[in-house]
Amino acid sequence: MTIYNLYLDKRYEEAQLKVRLTTGGRGNRKTTLIPTGIYIDPKQWDDKRKRDRKNNAVNTRIFALCGDIDRYLNKCRDEGRKPDTQAIKRLISDDDDGESFMAYYCKFRDTKTARTWEIYEATRKKLEAFGASALTFDDFDAKTLKRFDEFLAKNSPSPNARAIHLRNIRAVFNAAIADEITECYPFRKFKITYEPTRKRSVSVDTMRHIIFDDCQFPRERDIFVLSFLLWGINMVDLSRLTTSSVVDGRLEYRRAKTGKLYSVKIEPEAQAIIDRYHDAGSDKLITFLGEYKDYRNYIFRIDERLKKMYGGDISTYWARHTFATLLAELDTPIDTISLALGHSYGSRITQVYINPDLRKADDAVRRLIDYVYRK
Repeated sequence: MTIYNLYLDKRYEEAQLKVRLTTGGRGNRKTTLIPTGIYIDPKQWDDKRKRDRKNNAVNTRIFALCGDIDRYLNKCRDEGRKPDTQAIKRLISDDDDGESFMAYYCKFRDTKTARTWEIYEATRKKLEAFGASALTFDDFDAKTLKRFDEFLAKNSPSPNARAIHLRNIRAVFNAAIADEITECYPFRKFKITYEPTRKRSVSVDTMRHIIFDDCQFPRERDIFVLSFLLWGINMVDLSRLTTSSVVDGRLEYRRAKTGKLYSVKIEPEAQAIIDRYHDAGSDKLITFLGEYKDYRNYIFRIDERLKKMYGGDISTYWARHTFATLLAELDTPIDTISLALGHSYGSRITQVYINPDLRKADDAVRRLIDYVYRK
């Protein structure tokens, strides 16, 4: 339950009218005093009627203020949602400096790396086309999210494509709650839906064929195989590896997308490919990956040639899926697969100590390579 009343704070030289906002129920009650910016002579304050005895202009402001709060609380009650304390604060203080949803969204977007920034920017454009520019955090209730999903569906029939935009919005709400910008969280009543993704892995026989094939574009094939051997490493991360990334026979790097630390054992099969494409004197681990202007350019080139050689929709991303799928074929525990993919790896790795769980991943990957390289 949320209730409020007016309180004249006389503790300071100038008495200011404040709103005493009480939220929660018995045993979980919280009271917040919110300044209104309205100053009143204590001698003229009628506490029973909650008005200034002489200043009608002040009374008009008080009446309008209470009307705004009442309308907001009634709207929340009608829609069956919890009032947002931060939204009430903005109503009361009339703070023009308060961040709108879109202003905060853009600030959050600007904390991301280049590719992730582009994904959030695509969502911002969708929100703008939907008409969300003037919406507050409080305006984003479950009904609004449903209408936005229906708006997206007009051009994006795939639930998974729409889920990307909805996840971005959810991430912004989570960050705003952590920053105490809002208490509103519409995703309690709105669930993001997904559909099973199509298969993006190749069989062990196909993987063997790719590895041992006397193909037209061996360099592009080798990069696909190297990604597989290095635990499904992302192409962006592969392109950023330098000679200093190699520490005691392991690749140690932070993933560009998440910033999470990875430690990947370099098996002999992977080292052979690295040696093939590393020029002495170059700081880049795979020297030719620096030839293209940006990572999109070389990913497009590699994927184009992979499709030409092996057909279908095969791409560099399939190396990661194939790595996970074939590990599962060998009855590798799901926790070990997750660790190898970096989904749950957070232990500190040093040159003199390797986490025992990481040894399990090393052993599982060695078994996988022996399995795949067996003709």
